[in-house]
Amino acid sequence: MAAADVPLSPLRSADRRTAAADTAASEDDDLVDPNEGPIWQRPYYWQLVGYNPPLHKKASHIAWWFGSKVFYGMEFIGAIVADLAGMNQSKYQYVIDAMKEDERREQRKKRIESERAMLAEEERVKREQMQMGDLEGEGGEAKESLLNG
Repeated sequence: MAAADVPLSPLRSADRRTAAADTAASEDDDLVDPNEGPIWQRPYYWQLVGYNPPLHKKASHIAWWFGSKVFYGMEFIGAIVADLAGMNQSKYQYVIDAMKEDERREQRKKRIESERAMLAEEERVKREQMQMGDLEGEGGEAKESLLNG
């Protein structure tokens, strides 16, 4: 086991007493070298138990952590601003919107025409019923009931 290898997961206070004995007896699977791998995949010093790096390493870890938080925050805000400004839309989005509006107007026009045709048919049926009532000799009460309801 190398001197820079330390356990990856933090230990509880009860486990800290036996940490030295366990570290010596544990296998290399649970240990990680904080200087191995790409810098963006390395664990921070506060994530490692028993690892006390020099001050310049602590400062670099804190700066890296802070910089990554600022970067990801700016990336998130940039995505929101791009959505609000319409920069994520298609180049010809105004054409697509105009086509959808035209389709909506045509559907509305067809619906209005069908409702007018239905109302005209109802009026024709009422007139025919009134004419039939006049021919049969029904009184004025029947005419009023047909007109009102």
